[in-house]
Amino acid sequence: MKYFLTFLALFVLVANSHAQWGFDSDIRLTGKFAVSQMMTELNKNFSGGVNEFDNQPGVGFGFEISKQFTPNWEIGAEFILSTLYGEAAIPDFSATGNHASMMEPFTEPLVYKNQLFGQKIFVQYNFVLNSFNNVTNPFLRAGVGYVPYRSQLRFRDNWHQGIIFGKGLEEYEKNKMSTAVYTLTPGIRTKISSHMELMAAINLNVVNYDFLDVVHNYNEAGERLQMKGIYVDFEVGISLLLNDSGRFDSITKKRNGNGKTDDHLPFYERR
Repeated sequence: MKYFLTFLALFVLVANSHAQWGFDSDIRLTGKFAVSQMMTELNKNFSGGVNEFDNQPGVGFGFEISKQFTPNWEIGAEFILSTLYGEAAIPDFSATGNHASMMEPFTEPLVYKNQLFGQKIFVQYNFVLNSFNNVTNPFLRAGVGYVPYRSQLRFRDNWHQGIIFGKGLEEYEKNKMSTAVYTLTPGIRTKISSHMELMAAINLNVVNYDFLDVVHNYNEAGERLQMKGIYVDFEVGISLLLNDSGRFDSITKKRNGNGKTDDHLPFYERR
């Protein structure tokens, strides 16, 4: 939470520095549901993908606050919980014989669960389209932040035996760990009322550490491999637009013959 508060403070500072646009206007609050999954681990040059588990989707959620400065540009802060999960029915790890918790080969199926509490700031570019009366618009977001880990590796069929290895849980509670995370997010927003939007996005996350599956990677000489981990969040959410200043009415509204404005919905027929 301390990292998120830091990023939120930075967001407020940057937004407040542009007070001429009205700091308290055009604020979006978004609640999100996420399905997350580890994709792979790569060498530093983004080659040689390694997957020692059958990675499966996990459920998460998130919240973000953002401010729109122009029809195209927006900045914000995000908090999201991503849950990564995977199974190894026949464990075969490069860490076997090299890591202190894995000196002997495993003969039982293993599972990992990794809860990542991502706290990020982002800059977003909104593509203002003419189709659908400018109600549906795609965007591209880039961000950076911190990810504290709550990680555990266990026997799948003997969960009660405790954690084989982990971070931030049970006997590993004092072993805290966090890494930087870099994100790239394409997405789309659809206006459903004058102050509400639906959003969907694919959040691509990269971390400079090989611990997303809670198992380190080694080469044949028994040396630790410094790898990058990649995971994705498939997000859907609802945004509430607060204190709409009306500066972006050209995106979502159209003047009628009486000089008044009509909300644009996808079924609105342009004349």
